[in-house]
Amino acid sequence: YPGDPAYDDDDDVYGDWRGRMSSSPDTCVATIAGITMRDIKCRRAVALVDINGDDKRPIKGVTIEELKADTVTSFLSHTVHVIDYKPSAIRAQHLGQSSHQPRRPQ
Repeated sequence: YPGDPAYDDDDDVYGDWRGRMSSSPDTCVATIAGITMRDIKCRRAVALVDINGDDKRPIKGVTIEELKADTVTSFLSHTVHVIDYKPSAIRAQHLGQSSHQPRRPQ
C-alpha cells in the first residue's frame, strides 16, 4: 500500500529484467514452450490473446482452444515472435470500438 514503509513502489520485475537484458542479452531470456489452454470463458477482457516472445528465443508450441468472452474492448489476438501457434475457437460476442494493436515497451 502506498505510504506504508513495507511497500516498495520500485519493485518493477520487468524493468529489472529489461535493464539486465541490455548488459547480457543471452543469459536472461527464458525459453518458453509447450503452453496449452482450453475451455476458458470470461465476461469482459481487453484482449483474448496477447503473446509477446523474444526475437532471439521465440515462444514455441502454444495451443489455445475454446477461448470465449462476452465483450472484448480492444482486440482478439496479437502475437509476436511465436512459433507453432495453434489457435482454435477464439471468440467474443461483442468486440469494442478500439481495434488497434497494443504498444509494447522496447
